[in-house]
Amino acid sequence: MRTYKEFLDLIESSTGERHRAVRHGPKAERQLRNNQRRNNADRAALKKGGFSRRSHKDYYGTESEVSSSKHHATEIESFKNQSDFARDTVGAKAIRKREGGTKVRPTSERVLQLRKLRRQMGGDRTARGVHDVQIKSKEKGYVKNDPRDQMSRGRSFKKETSEVPNALKKVGARPGDHVISKPEGVMQGEDKKKGGEKRAQIYKKTLGGKLDRRTGLMTGRVKG
Repeated sequence: MRTYKEFLDLIESSTGERHRAVRHGPKAERQLRNNQRRNNADRAALKKGGFSRRSHKDYYGTESEVSSSKHHATEIESFKNQSDFARDTVGAKAIRKREGGTKVRPTSERVLQLRKLRRQMGGDRTARGVHDVQIKSKEKGYVKNDPRDQMSRGRSFKKETSEVPNALKKVGARPGDHVISKPEGVMQGEDKKKGGEKRAQIYKKTLGGKLDRRTGLMTGRVKG
């Protein structure tokens, strides 16, 4: 009487092929399942938040940097549509804490944030590109009220701000696309909130954007 192993050897020798053993639950498959769960949770939150358009699988933005001045540069992160931007902005349901470990954010909290963003951006039936714009200093080490190159830096910031429309064109922005910015103080020793309010006034005067206190974001449109 043949053993089971001898029976398998007989089959393999007669067919010329070896049968691979099926292994259950490899790490790669677990990772795929976790990714799928996260995608499903994100899309469910987007739908409840009022975003009818589905986000892409690779929803992350494309980063670009354009400079038109001596001391500053315009950093632009471009998204294919409104849902891609919303999904990236709200962030994952499970987030890592600085002290280690993870924190699970309630779906209701994410949906509330998405609804605020949805009201600010308007409808999303027509796919529009979204461009997140930040004007930052090229040099590090400057502090609030630093006397070094103060006049030169002021002129540089003003020029960089006025050149944002051209910077958007250079990265492929189209008329009607959304322009998003989060004004905040960025210098060392500067109050982020007060610095942000000052920047918001400058952005509104130069770019015509509107600041929403609920989201902390300014929104506008790319002009033709």
